[in-house]
Amino acid sequence: MSRSLAALALLRAVLDGTPLPIGIVDARSSWVALNPAMAVLLGRQPGELVGRDQGELVHPGDRRVTEEALRQVLEGREQVSVEARFFVPLGGEVLLRLRLSKMQLPSRYAPLVLAVAEQVSTLGGIEESRVELAGQLLRAREDERSRIAGEVHDDPLQWMVAASLQLQLLESRLADVGLAGATCPAEKATSTAIGRLRALLVELHPPSLERGDLLDSIREYGQRFADIEGPQVTLESSLRNEPSGPEASVLFRVAREALANTHKHAKAKRVALQVIERRGGVELVVADDGQGFDSRSSPDLPGHFGLASMRARAASVGGHLEVESRPGAGTKIRMWIPRLTR
Repeated sequence: MSRSLAALALLRAVLDGTPLPIGIVDARSSWVALNPAMAVLLGRQPGELVGRDQGELVHPGDRRVTEEALRQVLEGREQVSVEARFFVPLGGEVLLRLRLSKMQLPSRYAPLVLAVAEQVSTLGGIEESRVELAGQLLRAREDERSRIAGEVHDDPLQWMVAASLQLQLLESRLADVGLAGATCPAEKATSTAIGRLRALLVELHPPSLERGDLLDSIREYGQRFADIEGPQVTLESSLRNEPSGPEASVLFRVAREALANTHKHAKAKRVALQVIERRGGVELVVADDGQGFDSRSSPDLPGHFGLASMRARAASVGGHLEVESRPGAGTKIRMWIPRLTR
């Protein structure tokens, strides 16, 4: 594989791992790559679009402005924002706000432009199709997490456990010749690695989430913070029906991100979570008593990239996320998503 192809493969892997809707186009406006989150916004599979002209999906009334934005970026402007209507299956349209920026590549490579998308509104009858596609994407992601968790459990974790047992056996033999404790540093490192691998398994695929119990998954994750002198977490629910797999996945991942942000940045003592039936969907509320921040400023403040990630997760399934916070007054996050099964 050539260096350019290897670099492109690595770039695609990175794109697939982020919930932000991102695409890459070349100087001729052809799609070079786009991640699943971007494909969901457009109601399509990623493979359908690679190699096609982006302009084919843009409403004729908006093509000129998107072409002009692309030209400005290629000629050296740092970033250009543009709103355009994109055609989606079943005769609908979606209005996207695109932030275009030129990718910094060696001069021998053809110029490429990175497009980060944000949905402004849905303009046609594609919501049901998009929700179905979002559900399929989320199920595929959970299946992949489950597969990776199984491989970690069956291979590296078992090797680490075997290494730990061998070290314990070696320690007993060394003690007989007056070298007791010689393997302690290695045993400690191995034990730490085993603990972290087991924690990674829970992160990838919580057992209670697999059993269809969203609330237990959130409680278990919240208890982890209490165990390391983090904030005390409480959870209330008014759900009448357990969320489907795709719904539970989004709710858990956003709750996890919110709890992690609270632990890392907010210095909160208490966090209250609520899961509520509302407007034909599910609402997640996470409120903490931490130091807060000015939510009117950019959501991309240092230490708050997680907010952009949570917004992207909500938007990818047709939901939305709001943040209320003031310095010294804590933070409240509200996320609403539609039911992803009909």
